[in-house]
Amino acid sequence: MRLKAGQKAAFGFGAFGKDIVYMLISSYLLYYYNVVLGMSSVFIGTVMMVARVFDAFNDPIMGIIVAKTKTRWGRFRPWIFAGTVLNAVTIYALYATPQSMDDSAQRIWLVIFYFAWGITYTLLDIPFWSMIPAITEPGNDREALTSLARTCAGIGDAIPTVLTMVIVPVLSASNVVSDYRIGFKWWALIVAVVFVISETVCVVSVPEKPIEHSEKTTKVTEMFKSLFRNDQAMTVVMAVILVYTSINICGNLVLYFFQFDVGNEGAYSIFAAVAFAAQVLVMMIVPALRRKYTKNQLFIFGFIIQIVGFLLILVMAYTNLYSPKT
Repeated sequence: MRLKAGQKAAFGFGAFGKDIVYMLISSYLLYYYNVVLGMSSVFIGTVMMVARVFDAFNDPIMGIIVAKTKTRWGRFRPWIFAGTVLNAVTIYALYATPQSMDDSAQRIWLVIFYFAWGITYTLLDIPFWSMIPAITEPGNDREALTSLARTCAGIGDAIPTVLTMVIVPVLSASNVVSDYRIGFKWWALIVAVVFVISETVCVVSVPEKPIEHSEKTTKVTEMFKSLFRNDQAMTVVMAVILVYTSINICGNLVLYFFQFDVGNEGAYSIFAAVAFAAQVLVMMIVPALRRKYTKNQLFIFGFIIQIVGFLLILVMAYTNLYSPKT
């Protein structure tokens, strides 16, 4: 089947909304609970690490569940919609920690809703990307939709990263960090509403191919047996865990750098805006670069640029290129 332009745009809108919530959680949850609420960073980091390991094994299970799903609305869309509604609730809950709670209660709150967020995000994320082969033809049509969705997802990544530390103080009506809990609560609600709207538009607008009832699917037990017997598959699983963990750590530490070393968390928004502009530019020229360079050459080039970027931040930390907070 081939999608119309409006249907492709609706799918891109779904990718946009999905990544807004992901980036709000991955980039600011540690900051919110550690800096704003005063919770131990060691405890928060441990919870996040355990949750990422859990997700690495939870995602394949969700893939099998989706493959076995057969409803009048399709295989993917019911999970996307259900996961979206549930995930939106957990997003708001994570940033709306009751002020009357003590530290122990807040820790329990974080554990419950962070794991709930991860599970419900998997409910919608796996079927969302798995739907692409079911709504496109192989070749250019599929590649075009994937490229559109990834671009929209990148824009979704940029919005909370760039705007959060600008909007939260405004919604808090204060520049005092302890008051930011008010701003984060309302900002999370706004993001959650946009998220639900975007996925609803996607689910309603994008049709699925009819389900072929003769399809066979792998049992969960068989899948895990194959996974643990395959050292290459286990390597990929561990690589995914490490990559996403490193991305979350780097994103949060850069925010801490601007908060405590530079003395202006608002400058992080400028930094993020420049970074995402560079990312969009690179995404536009990658096809041209692929025709001239191999994947290994591009990987090495990208790795070197990352190292240079971190070195520049390190230079900022040990020079007078900024005015630290006194």
